[in-house]
Amino acid sequence: MNSVDCLLSPAELIHAGQLLGVNPSAVSPLGGAVAGAVDATRLVAAGLVADGGLTADARAALGVLARASAYASLILSGDGTYEEVVYLDGAARVSLREEGGQVRLIAPATDATALLSAAFGEDTANSVEFDSTFTATEAAVVLALVDLQRRRELQGVLDEREPGLAAIAIADLYAWLSRTATTAQWLADLLRDTLGLHPDRTAIDAAIASLAAEGAVTQSSAGLAPSALIGGLANRLLIVATLARVRAGRAVGDSVSAVDIRIAQGQGGRHLLWEADATGRVHLQLLAGAQVAALLEPLFTDPDAIDVAPGGRSCPGCGAVAAAGARFCTSCGHTLAA
Repeated sequence: MNSVDCLLSPAELIHAGQLLGVNPSAVSPLGGAVAGAVDATRLVAAGLVADGGLTADARAALGVLARASAYASLILSGDGTYEEVVYLDGAARVSLREEGGQVRLIAPATDATALLSAAFGEDTANSVEFDSTFTATEAAVVLALVDLQRRRELQGVLDEREPGLAAIAIADLYAWLSRTATTAQWLADLLRDTLGLHPDRTAIDAAIASLAAEGAVTQSSAGLAPSALIGGLANRLLIVATLARVRAGRAVGDSVSAVDIRIAQGQGGRHLLWEADATGRVHLQLLAGAQVAALLEPLFTDPDAIDVAPGGRSCPGCGAVAAAGARFCTSCGHTLAA
């Protein structure tokens, strides 16, 4: 495939794709009707159309988009928003990058290692080891405690004092988890919005008891004393500099088996990843930049990287294929019927 690099409107991209005469796959961006005006001269100037038809390079690039069996997208939010989606058809890869309401078509796709290293850095050090799986409510409690400790430490910076790991009142934990406001700085808010989670006090109390049994917190009349691990997470993620989301999908007939991973990057180069599995449990990991890139790279290079669980069913919310027995969709969080 020769190189293609051009900027198009979404309508122009779909129009060019329709010139292929190929039915798009379940993950293809070329499905649907053309919405908006199409400037044919831009397609010619971009080198996609010549003599009334698609050029060979355009056919090759658009063919990958039409036949794609899998995709992986990287969305970064910080000073601005960056989004790039890589579509995979066997070994062939083509990128679409959002630029000011238009899309840049790049073929072959941006190198996955370069893309992920630029997003997450190449730091390999990891002084805080954290890799655990929780129920959704347990994960919310852990991240709420991290948030409350972060808030305490930030206030300590302003007051020029060392905050330590004093107990956190359970009433403060209840209040934090019932907040309706959402900001990009608070991890519990981000997890709640990811899963559509709104735990009541009974569920929170059960999660606290479970975490206490595992040694993550110590419960007393004064409240909850966070473990050194939670204190370490608060310190490493004191300020969230960038939020990232990686969504990837694999076509399964007319449906899509999908994963959705969220990543909060602290100023010190540590990254907290969370992902809900098909059973409703949440996997949390604290990783260095190079570890994040290595974990995610197969999604951007291997169309078979996402396992397709047998016996799954389509989510009524987004159409993603959920594993048999799953309680909610790992792609959009929609509750699944029993």
